[in-house]
Amino acid sequence: MKVLDCESFYHSLFSLENITNINSEEILDFLQCFDMDAFYQRNPLFEKGDKLLLYKFKKQFGPIMHYDQSNWFHLTRIYKNDDFQSGILPLIDVVESKWDKLYPLVSNIISEDEWNDFRKNMEMGLLGPHSSLYKFRTTNTHFEGPYAISIKDTAFKTNKICHHNYLAVPEIIRDICLCFEHNYGYDLFNEYSKNSIPCIVKFKTQFSDPELIGNVLFYMYQTVHNKELNSNCKTNYNAQGCRIPPEDILKIEYLNAI
Repeated sequence: MKVLDCESFYHSLFSLENITNINSEEILDFLQCFDMDAFYQRNPLFEKGDKLLLYKFKKQFGPIMHYDQSNWFHLTRIYKNDDFQSGILPLIDVVESKWDKLYPLVSNIISEDEWNDFRKNMEMGLLGPHSSLYKFRTTNTHFEGPYAISIKDTAFKTNKICHHNYLAVPEIIRDICLCFEHNYGYDLFNEYSKNSIPCIVKFKTQFSDPELIGNVLFYMYQTVHNKELNSNCKTNYNAQGCRIPPEDILKIEYLNAI
């Protein structure tokens, strides 16, 4: 069984060794010896770094590129009594529970009828830009998810890789909280943050994409050379409305406040 698992730098290295049949020391030597800056000075119009490293790696080693399984990391923030007994659910299956769990945080501010009216206006996109975003996310099938990333370290570098920080707040929760504060002057996001914790759920899929190896090589190259991670390390998975079953969950990791 050949598995792409990027839980850490060394998980990534040994996964590539297993997939490609290239010794890990040779992979490290390849990464350490290649001067990407000098290459781009000579070839400024060449494709971005992950494509470049994949091209150079294939040219030098002629490696096996197919693998059987990808491990992914679903980033979220959950209430302290939540679990994943039903698996990781797509957006359409969690919207109702998100509204239900937010209301007790503001029940001393507005009545349940007022909350329901607020929700209706949110769903119609009538409360400003974030309300429109909420409507777009919840009615567009492309955003059903669940989403995940392949390279775990990028979860903590969201500004560098131009990615939403799901460990701080899921996007639709952010939309609701910002609209609520704008309309009622109450910081719902702060209450939500105090009552929830960041969480990373590792799961497996039968998935093989040789292009993903380029992103992994770039992540490892940046790490070896003590350079910042950037968007060339970004790898997204979208289950497109399909539930991740509980038997495919490998690990649930609860983090300190992000």
